[in-house]
Amino acid sequence: MKFRLIEMDISGDKTKIYSPELIGETKTLYERFVEENVDNHEKEVLNLDTRLEIIGHETGLFEESFDSKAGKFGENLCTLKDKPKRKLRLFFIEYLLKNAMIVGGGGEKPASARATQDIPKLDSENRLLGEISLTIQAAEKAGVFEINDDGTIYPSDFIFDTGK
Repeated sequence: MKFRLIEMDISGDKTKIYSPELIGETKTLYERFVEENVDNHEKEVLNLDTRLEIIGHETGLFEESFDSKAGKFGENLCTLKDKPKRKLRLFFIEYLLKNAMIVGGGGEKPASARATQDIPKLDSENRLLGEISLTIQAAEKAGVFEINDDGTIYPSDFIFDTGK
């Protein structure tokens, strides 16, 4: 699977916000998330979009604004909700020290579900973003890609390949 990172319009000086676009697709993972959830969760989707814009332009990314236990150890996956106890989950990769975040997909987690893994859609979105995270980390370690301290990425048009 190949993908590139697209800087989102809501990205700002405080935090650069990106979303993966799979090669051959026309939408980023975040755009797909919005499209899939706006009809049933319009208010939550709008609130999440506003929160991302505030993170990008005003507050930056700080640990109290998200749940950092969303994926396997080492994937740096986190969950953003518009408010605590809400059903809609948005997964992202955090780069707290680099002032960047990479927003993926997500979906609804009913109150009756114990864990993300119990919901096939959420499990699939979580696994996809985890694979993307590990691929980005490998590219950074190999020195072919980097996220600068201000959150900018270099090269900006880099195409990642998970090998799958």
